[in-house]
Amino acid sequence: MHAQLRDQIMHLIDSGQIPEGEQLPSEPELASMLGLSRATVNRALQQLVLDGVVERTKGRGTFIKRADSDVIHEVALVFTEDVEGSQEDHYFGAIYWNLVRAGESVGLRFDTIRLNRLDQVLESRRKLDALLFINPPLSALRPIALQENVPPTVVVGSNWSGLNLSFVDSDNLLGTQMAVSALAQMGHERLLFVGACPEDSNSQDRRRGFELGCRLNKVKGESSPWSQEAIALDPVAEDHIRFALSRPDRPTAVVAGGALLALHLHRIINDLNLKVGVDVSLVGYDDPPFLSVMYPPISTVVQPLSEMAIAACNELKRLIVSPWTSPAVHLCQPELVLRDSTVPPRP
Repeated sequence: MHAQLRDQIMHLIDSGQIPEGEQLPSEPELASMLGLSRATVNRALQQLVLDGVVERTKGRGTFIKRADSDVIHEVALVFTEDVEGSQEDHYFGAIYWNLVRAGESVGLRFDTIRLNRLDQVLESRRKLDALLFINPPLSALRPIALQENVPPTVVVGSNWSGLNLSFVDSDNLLGTQMAVSALAQMGHERLLFVGACPEDSNSQDRRRGFELGCRLNKVKGESSPWSQEAIALDPVAEDHIRFALSRPDRPTAVVAGGALLALHLHRIINDLNLKVGVDVSLVGYDDPPFLSVMYPPISTVVQPLSEMAIAACNELKRLIVSPWTSPAVHLCQPELVLRDSTVPPRP
């Protein structure tokens, strides 16, 4: 009931039936007029305050904000996976909490939803100023790019070409190039790349960056078969890695396309009676705490997640204020952090 009341008041404001600066009746008066409980009226008004539509002053009452007041824009934040689980994940969680903080500074209010509920939310005619996706699959974005009357849309954590949407991402092509260049400068001439999630744009860019880095630095590079998930290596991929690291001409350095992949590689290298940071150099991707406390600490490519969140909020605000402008792609530069897992190859 309180949501219906909130929507009805919003309709009266948007249609001009309640002008800017107008004072609303008091809570008891609204409750009596509408036949609702005072608690329901209070919840509706509090939601309008959070939305930035009305302002309440003790002793004066509740007023419709004027156009020159701070405006809160409603943004649906779409997660592919479980929302609570994603918020606790190093990558998704860091982006989410930075989005919340950055959004407050530019007047954005996020409402988290799962991807499988998006059609229902859009069909409900609920007022949404924009959509924001965090690393969605390409199959979820194609319908959005083709639909008409969809709110301005920004995608953070992916970069798919050919879609008329705004993207904010880390430069994953550059990230693995930086790792290869650092290893080549140390003297490594044979490198191995291990990747997962082949349908993910970031994964594809990391592999391409590895291959490009090998060509530019004139070193030999090979890639293991894709694993379907980042949390575990597929058996075929693990067999390939074990065989590659057991050869007489084995790679002396491995670049992992994710942090958990680096963890699996650390295990495999130890299983083969080799030592990370002695016999094999290892570079991961992203920097959850466990990489820096392992022995030896793992070198990694760090994505600027806070910078990405700020850029996504700024792009959302730009599209909301100027919806006729063209979408844009923003790539933030990653950082290579070298630790004890990367050393020059043994003679």
